Amino acid sequence: MVANASEATKTIDALAPGQLVDTVMEQSLIGSLILEPSLIEQVRRLVGEAEFAHAGWGRLYGLMLEVYDELEGFDINTLVNRARNRDILALIGGVDRLVEAAESVPSAASGLYYAKTVRQYKKRRDLVELLQRSGALLREGVAWEVEDVAEQLRRGVDELMSRDNPDVVRLADVPAVKVPWLWAGKIAVGRLTMLAGDPGLGKSLLTLDIAARVTRGEDWPDGSACPAGSVILLSAEDDLGDTVRPRLEAAAADLQRVHCLTASVDLGRDLPAVRDALRSAGDAKLLIIDPISAYCGKTDSHLNAEVRAMLKPLGDLAAEAGVAVIAVTHLRKGEGRTLYRSMGSMAFVAAARSAWAVIRDPDNEADRLLMPLKNNLGKDTLAMRFRPMDLGGEVPGIGWDPEPMAIDPDTLDGSRTRRGGPGPTRSACATWLAEQLAAGPERFSVLARRAADEKLGSRATLNRAADELGVKRSRLLRDSLWTLP
Repeated sequence: MVANASEATKTIDALAPGQLVDTVMEQSLIGSLILEPSLIEQVRRLVGEAEFAHAGWGRLYGLMLEVYDELEGFDINTLVNRARNRDILALIGGVDRLVEAAESVPSAASGLYYAKTVRQYKKRRDLVELLQRSGALLREGVAWEVEDVAEQLRRGVDELMSRDNPDVVRLADVPAVKVPWLWAGKIAVGRLTMLAGDPGLGKSLLTLDIAARVTRGEDWPDGSACPAGSVILLSAEDDLGDTVRPRLEAAAADLQRVHCLTASVDLGRDLPAVRDALRSAGDAKLLIIDPISAYCGKTDSHLNAEVRAMLKPLGDLAAEAGVAVIAVTHLRKGEGRTLYRSMGSMAFVAAARSAWAVIRDPDNEADRLLMPLKNNLGKDTLAMRFRPMDLGGEVPGIGWDPEPMAIDPDTLDGSRTRRGGPGPTRSACATWLAEQLAAGPERFSVLARRAADEKLGSRATLNRAADELGVKRSRLLRDSLWTLP
């Protein structure tokens, strides 16, 4: 037993958290999962990326989970290629170190032991930090009551010991929160909103009209209030001097409140730069990314798992900063429901809490319709009509019809087939198939069996529905793997 409090404090201080690290154990865990991928489901219940002390092995572990979820299995070549593209291999010492990790494991069955040990080391580091914080408070003298320090220590230990179920939260502990809106029912604060449309219909012009209203705090076209604040703009397709500024000036924007990020930005890597821009603005209310495909960096915009991994931190930043995010995307050419024609992965639309499409008004070629594709947070399912128009000096702007309209976008935008569109069976099958594949790739044999159970038609109907959605098919032994574009 330590003789006195002074010796106890010295003992705790000597236990630097950085000393409680076993990178060999972390490397062995990775090696065991390479040899025996079937352990991944059990290991992920014990260990998350945050449990790793070594940044390289931690990021590689997170990538392994991503690949496993996407492929519903494991492929070492996919892991190595993505690790190389994301500069993770350099962090662990190259591909040879990865091979060493697998070869040095005496038995893949030890994977669970390695996982539990990695988790224990993380708990030890956190406990030492907790004890050191408590010791620092006690050394401040009478500023802290012993009872208060002891209570803080008790709560910290309780939280630390409850981490065996890190992904479980009691709903009673989650406070109910009302959704804050930038544009009531249409654009939520702290959330991602997608704006999709064919090229040349005025999506960028529309976002600048929205930005101008935010900088002035001018009411929205439907009469709802708009909070005033600054706008952060990432614009990859329009020149700031000859296009963006003249359009914002024509819309009477307060240019002092418009901040443009001119550096090359990769949303998967450079979110700290975006966070700094939001903070420096001081009163940011809106972040516009136009188009989002220009800011994906090395992220494969056609892979659901990679897109979700990129958009999750962006959504977290929106919530943290209290800003609305509008991401612009183009629609693919071809037929099919508007919701499924957004460029890249369906994860773009799936991750957004609301998605809107800009469509040409069939009753008037000069007009456009802002149509709801999905709106998870609001009840607004009405369209708005607007028209690109000359605001003076040959600079285009927007004029709005203040009356909302109830219109189905899929009956307007030419997404139907030339002979009147798919029959009800194929439409139902396409909707069902999109929902099935939104969770990730699936084998054709499994989908065909499920479709038959749901009485959604024959395999031919399923294949035609897949063609309508643009589903990618990859050979898989005697089967094929279907993936949303």
